[in-house]
Amino acid sequence: LFWGTWAIPVGTPHVIGAFGNDATCATEGFLLTSFGWAESLYYASLSIYTLMAVKHNFREEKYQWIEKWIHGISIGVPLIFSIVGVAGHFFRAGLAYCHLTFMRTCDPSVNGDLQECRGGRY
Repeated sequence: LFWGTWAIPVGTPHVIGAFGNDATCATEGFLLTSFGWAESLYYASLSIYTLMAVKHNFREEKYQWIEKWIHGISIGVPLIFSIVGVAGHFFRAGLAYCHLTFMRTCDPSVNGDLQECRGGRY
């Protein structure tokens, strides 16, 4: 993605070129999750679609029903994960970009700020 480390919040340890904030990190994570996962799911769906085409001797009326499921899953699943990630503050800064993680890696006893651990960038 264009942003790379620019979207990572300023002050994130071990990251060079971090100029963003929590909003830029969430935006980058949303876009990477939405489009990155959709791309992977579409490639996997292409294999399933081809398998169904070969199985039914390329008679489209026999396997046409799967197309709506391919689009629904390939777009719907990443979009749901992205929305949940933004709503739940689950996008965290990595070393190169912001990504979706459901693990809470912040320790308030080390950080000293419980509120920042709940919704912050750690």
